[in-house]
Amino acid sequence: MAAHKVKVTAQPDAPPPYGHPNLGTFLASQLVRRLSSFRLIVLDELLEQLKPDAE
Repeated sequence: MAAHKVKVTAQPDAPPPYGHPNLGTFLASQLVRRLSSFRLIVLDELLEQLKPDAE
């Protein structure tokens, strides 16, 4: 029953984007994302930045 096993033949250079048609063929370990840059903000600051200009 070897036909039902997953065999990884190559590792992609970059993870596929969400919605990629072949996404179902990737292993979860190939889809891991890592945050390399972030900053903490309070919710009020975020809402202020998202508010459209009133002028």
